[in-house]
Amino acid sequence: MRLQGSWAFFFSGRHKNFPTERDLAGQPLALERLQTWMGSTPASERPARRPFETLYKLGALDENGTPVGPSDGDIHVSSDLMVAAAQKKWDELKGAGKLTDADIQKGFIHQKYKFVNRTAVREAFPNLEKWMSVWKERLGRPVVPSLFPSSGPPDKTQEGTGVSTHYRDSDWLVPFSPSRFPFLAGWYAGSPAW
Repeated sequence: MRLQGSWAFFFSGRHKNFPTERDLAGQPLALERLQTWMGSTPASERPARRPFETLYKLGALDENGTPVGPSDGDIHVSSDLMVAAAQKKWDELKGAGKLTDADIQKGFIHQKYKFVNRTAVREAFPNLEKWMSVWKERLGRPVVPSLFPSSGPPDKTQEGTGVSTHYRDSDWLVPFSPSRFPFLAGWYAGSPAW
């Protein structure tokens, strides 16, 4: 398991620019907070990328005029055993006609990001959902796990924007501990806890 995203690396990906006064025009609260924070710092000396939760802390609004909420926390889980269990559950749900059209359209593996379908993961590992809820309560933000094979997410640095979540030696590794991840402890021990 590894922490991914801006909560692990402080700055968002290079595709998320630091907001400017122009970006926040028509949002008086966010504009005031940005000006208080940056003062007279010229644009050339401001961060190029957005630090974690910048828009939330500024009180910015999204494209629908809704306040931006706290950023979620991405956790990548890599396990061939868990992928196999999720595939088995996916096949059962599909055979029983219990998958939505949206799930079937997305497929078992997400076409763009290559993680296992979240419905299959949720159904295969219900205690994972409970674990996420506990950490959402503790941290005040959603915690979003994505399941990948043991090799992790593919290296996409040569594709599109070059943004890639493939594993690196500098990643924040979350060591396994039965007390920290009770939802995995029983499963790996062969318990019917799942």
